[in-house]
Amino acid sequence: MWISLPNGGPGAGFDAIELKQYMVKNNLSCIIKGACKCTLNQHNKPRSLDYWLRKHKNTTYKDTMQAVDEVIDQLVYSGLFSRTQCTCPTSNRLYKGLALT
Repeated sequence: MWISLPNGGPGAGFDAIELKQYMVKNNLSCIIKGACKCTLNQHNKPRSLDYWLRKHKNTTYKDTMQAVDEVIDQLVYSGLFSRTQCTCPTSNRLYKGLALT
């Protein structure tokens, strides 16, 4: 299922299975949303969805928050993910995130 990135520029997006594969490969049962109004270089949650989208997906705007509610809704709708609270591997604090279904 194609996930559009509304803040990513024309045609920006990815297939939801890519995120699932990333999580499985990295042994992640969940990933924090990690949405941040900062540049990519200033992003302090490198193991978050927002960072992953900016760093690895075809977005024109790497310094713009990508893990917005519309993206989360699309990922949940794909059936591959559910909303959850999970612990940030960087700060050890609870944040909104996505779990594999």
